[in-house]
Amino acid sequence: MALKIFILLSLLTAYVASDSCVTYDFEENFDNLFSTYGTCYTIQAPSWVIGEYSDLDIASPNERSTKFIKPSANDRANCVASFHLTMHFGGIYEFNFYLDLADDRDNIQIMSFSDEPDTFSAITGIFFVNSGTGWQTVRTTVNGPASYRGYIAIFSMASPNSTVLVDSFRYIPPGMDESLCQIYG
Repeated sequence: MALKIFILLSLLTAYVASDSCVTYDFEENFDNLFSTYGTCYTIQAPSWVIGEYSDLDIASPNERSTKFIKPSANDRANCVASFHLTMHFGGIYEFNFYLDLADDRDNIQIMSFSDEPDTFSAITGIFFVNSGTGWQTVRTTVNGPASYRGYIAIFSMASPNSTVLVDSFRYIPPGMDESLCQIYG
């Protein structure tokens, strides 16, 4: 009986632990947490780099935000992959980014992928933006299996006169009160 209770508690604890909000603001550990993993490796695209608002004439979307990421190469697709996180069907990921696009080909595309061992990586969420100027917040709902290990890939194509910046993102599991999942809380 004690063994059954232990197993049940272990399973419930694992579910609760993987059902948490994930936020990231690019202030720390970018080089350790992001890479050219998965799809980014496959397409051999240049990565993104860290920048600071103090070097630009663009105000950050939050007073605590001092850093962002941007494409490292112009006129080429750039790609960076996030750390792995547990995603759930119906969860939401939300990105805060800045666009000032100079060419019709310029864009930002963000995709989530399932990445379970011994399976094919599948796209489980996607959004594509190629219009608008200024700060934008875009959300998309995660599809795919009920629960899975995955990552997020950020792609961009930007001409030399365009500005594409990503300030932050968050993943909100299904059923979570969004006010409990603040990036700059």
